[in-house]
Amino acid sequence: MELVDGVHIHVMNSHKFKSNVIKIRFTSTLSRYSVSARAIVAAILETANQSYPRLKDLQRYLASLYGAELSTSIHIVGDLHLVDIDLIFVKDRFLSKKQFLIERIFDLISEVLFNPLIEDEAFAHSLFQTERENLIELSEREWENDFSQARNESFKAFYRGHPDLSLANYGNKELLESETARSTYKEFQRMMREDRIDFLFFGEFPEKMIRDRIRSWDLQPRKELKSLTHFQAESSVVQEVFQKAMGQQSVLDLAYYTPVFRDEKSYPALVLLNALLGQFPHSFLFRKIREEEGLAYTVGSQLHVFSHLFRIYVGFEAPQRNVIFKQIRQEMNRIRRGFISEEQLSMSKKMLLNLIVQVEDSPMAMVERTYQTATFGSAYSVDGSFQKAIEAVTPKDIQMVARSLQLQSMIFLEGSSE
Repeated sequence: MELVDGVHIHVMNSHKFKSNVIKIRFTSTLSRYSVSARAIVAAILETANQSYPRLKDLQRYLASLYGAELSTSIHIVGDLHLVDIDLIFVKDRFLSKKQFLIERIFDLISEVLFNPLIEDEAFAHSLFQTERENLIELSEREWENDFSQARNESFKAFYRGHPDLSLANYGNKELLESETARSTYKEFQRMMREDRIDFLFFGEFPEKMIRDRIRSWDLQPRKELKSLTHFQAESSVVQEVFQKAMGQQSVLDLAYYTPVFRDEKSYPALVLLNALLGQFPHSFLFRKIREEEGLAYTVGSQLHVFSHLFRIYVGFEAPQRNVIFKQIRQEMNRIRRGFISEEQLSMSKKMLLNLIVQVEDSPMAMVERTYQTATFGSAYSVDGSFQKAIEAVTPKDIQMVARSLQLQSMIFLEGSSE
């Protein structure tokens, strides 16, 4: 249900698990001017507030709630930046004494959202400094990781004309260093005012109490986001980037344009193409390049279907680059010509369906599925229709999707020979 414009409540009742899950998701258009501030906000919200000004105070209180867990996370999806606050706690009926833990959990949410640890219209300086330094350290570690560096260069080349999309979900070191305790707090205030907010509940909840408590917070209407996906134009020019790697291992990252979005009929075939090429140990690239030829340490493929991107990445010794690129083209062309055995397709479908079943064993994963079904439609449906769509995919369907992929960029980081 929509409480007010831009504020949504999703309730999925389930008796399957002993724990309840609450996810509060803030969503805004991705921008380099706010991405690092939002990342710092996420780190601060899970660490302290006015009632629990130190992390150990908050942890002690969570322990008193029968081991409740509070965490935050950040994500980039298409053109959007997401900040999540997650709470996991035991259901009331499993408590030894008759208690209403949900009420205390809502009190904690109120503290996190409306009583942050601030001083003079800014986040407490020492808290801000600690969380910003932690993120800067993370950015430095990722910069030294060759796979992360290749991925970032691949994003820059692929999302030409849209530089914000090449940022990590926390921005980068320079953007983090430019933030202050005051600017970060102002971003949090803007999030509370303008972000789309989704409250997601999975487990056993009294729905009237949920609505009444959230209404009491008097969240104001805000503009709905115009688009939840990024529409990337295909390029006829393949960009090539050659750089030195930080370590001895070389990395090749190939970015392909796919016209398929998640709400289209051909999406299940694209999912299976990914499974056949590089998602699993039985996949063509893994079996051929790593197992049979012994040319690579790591090889895989990945979908970014909210923004038209299909990636293939390989970690190997530098002299093998041309051989590996030739092998990738050969495997891709085999699929484009329809050389897909029933055995290979059946194994890929089985692996994907097993992953879907595993999602149903995780309350957090089910919360995500509930959100994605409500937001993006049947491509995420929890009613079994997506499983049926996977089972119905034919080799011809995969062949057609493979033919629609177009190489956009090739990133090569050459490892040291020493």
